[in-house]
Amino acid sequence: MTETLPRLLSLQACDQRIREALHTLDRLRASLAALEEQTLANVQAMQVCRDKIKEAVQARDVFAAQLDQIKDQLREKKRSEHHRRAGEAKAYVQREITILEARKAAVEEELCAVEAQITEDTAAHYRAEEAAPTQAEERQRATAAQIAATKDVLCAAQEERTILTLGIAPFVLYEYERIFAHRGGVAVVAIAHETCQGCHLHVPAHLCLELQKTPRLAFCPNCHRILFVANEAPISRSHSHRPAANERPTRRPQRYTQAAARNGKTIPATTSQTAPVHV
Repeated sequence: MTETLPRLLSLQACDQRIREALHTLDRLRASLAALEEQTLANVQAMQVCRDKIKEAVQARDVFAAQLDQIKDQLREKKRSEHHRRAGEAKAYVQREITILEARKAAVEEELCAVEAQITEDTAAHYRAEEAAPTQAEERQRATAAQIAATKDVLCAAQEERTILTLGIAPFVLYEYERIFAHRGGVAVVAIAHETCQGCHLHVPAHLCLELQKTPRLAFCPNCHRILFVANEAPISRSHSHRPAANERPTRRPQRYTQAAARNGKTIPATTSQTAPVHV
């Protein structure tokens, strides 16, 4: 037991490092997968932005063609207006010119709006193309470096565990691993003030004293963890009291009987009937 307990404590610390490293690896791998998904989403978003710019350019070309057509129609109408005499025909041409000018103004407004949107989307797309790959690559490299470092810690802990388990009996190792798996990664705990430090419940005093005198493999009667008594916290005997070296024994008070009180005699307080009487 003197060799098994330190090995169990070292094994527990090693297993806790392994458990933490595995948890960290899972978290980092999930983070890396999220980064890859985010990178893919950014690529798709940039593709959508490119498609949007492409559609806006096509709309701009359509509006530009419509504007050119309206301008040609206006020139023709104004040319024909000069050759017509005053009357209903000339007034009809003027109304058409007014309508064409209104259409021209509307198309020009839509064309300006489309061109402004194209300029804005193009600038945003260029900024995203420059920034997104750099940030994503830096975060992915940092996460990959953390994964590599955690794997090194895990491999070292697993090698240490292999060495530690060689000096532990199989049945003890089985019980330890079972408790470690079912008790949140804590299988070996100390006793402090007759209290199990795993479940924080009372441990019988006789068990504490036995473990302090003769260390052995014992289990908590409440949580079934493996117990040991720390050297710096000795268990005191709570059920027996011994007077200190400088403590004086207490004297029993003397009692007086009625007859002795009348004669001035003192009888010590005792239950014995044959005790001597001092005058």
